[in-house]
Amino acid sequence: MIRHLTAIAGLLLLTACVGGGNSAAQRYSLTPQGSASSCTAGSSLKVLEPSPAPGLDTARMVVVDAPHHRTHYRGVGWTTTAPRLVQYYLADSLDRSGLFAHVMTDDSVIPSDYQLELELQEFQVDLTTGTPRVMIRLDATLLRSSNYQPLRTMPLQREVSAAGQDLQGIVAIFNEQMHSITQELFDRMGSAIPACRR
Repeated sequence: MIRHLTAIAGLLLLTACVGGGNSAAQRYSLTPQGSASSCTAGSSLKVLEPSPAPGLDTARMVVVDAPHHRTHYRGVGWTTTAPRLVQYYLADSLDRSGLFAHVMTDDSVIPSDYQLELELQEFQVDLTTGTPRVMIRLDATLLRSSNYQPLRTMPLQREVSAAGQDLQGIVAIFNEQMHSITQELFDRMGSAIPACRR
């Protein structure tokens, strides 16, 4: 009973923060966590800015409060747009991993051996079931830059309950699940690169 009331209270708190003005007084970022890869390919990678699904190309924290309806938390946002946030997180994490000798974003004009093409399908808090859930869905494709040959397509998805969490707790869940997605990406990319195949 206490747990049920706590979940309801958390949902009411989150719902009270939804909608409203355009400004975002509180801005949050994600912090990449360094994890070493089991392989060092010795090549270079360019992480492209994700193509966002409609409504996700924003620095505001997206909330789905009804089927096919998106809004935002009032006065809360990310430090940059969601696609850029994901791009920088993945580029930084991949650089720290040592899987590639050099990792860059598409801000750089330097050519790379490989490219990581991304589509951001979901990056939001979902309230439609009565229990808030953090949802991340990302489609990643590893390409060989010389001929744009796809080496591996990797659908990556996480959906985690945020019941009873305040906004800082929700940001922590986004951070944890991005780390989890990145670890999966390391493993699946590594097995697609010839220098890392066992």
